Amino acid sequence: VQGIIDCLWQEDDGQWVLVDYKSDRIGPGQTHLILERYGGQIKLYRYAVEQILGQPVKESWFYLVTSGMMIRA
Repeated sequence: VQGIIDCLWQEDDGQWVLVDYKSDRIGPGQTHLILERYGGQIKLYRYAVEQILGQPVKESWFYLVTSGMMIRA
């Protein structure tokens, strides 16, 4: 498995947030398509972050750059 985490930050409370950018275009009510296509990928990213940092990831999101839509993973 090979990939690059697009965005990861630690919030003031010490918890981590992970965001993966996607260029897919989807219509209203089709957020499930992103979760189906990329859910496994973001789970692996989350796992890697938690193993490397030894801390849990509080939230993970997909950001669709073409529409500005955020989808919670």
